[in-house]
Amino acid sequence: MKVKEEIFNILRHNYDLRKVISDKIKNRESTVYMWSVRKQHNKVGHLIVAGIIMKEMKLSKKDFFEPKINTDVKQ
Repeated sequence: MKVKEEIFNILRHNYDLRKVISDKIKNRESTVYMWSVRKQHNKVGHLIVAGIIMKEMKLSKKDFFEPKINTDVKQ
């Protein structure tokens, strides 16, 4: 699933959130920052990282992920 652009913006500007994530997943804060700069959906959208962000920011899945587009439309 694709992470919303707003989430990457939040990560780029919120040091405290990046620090919480990095402490919980045993990674460097600068690594988490680079995920947001590079818009790495697979890293930020990972179940553990997404869960931390949603909990800390009080977001729902609907607030976090782009809506799924149905490509199986029959005409």
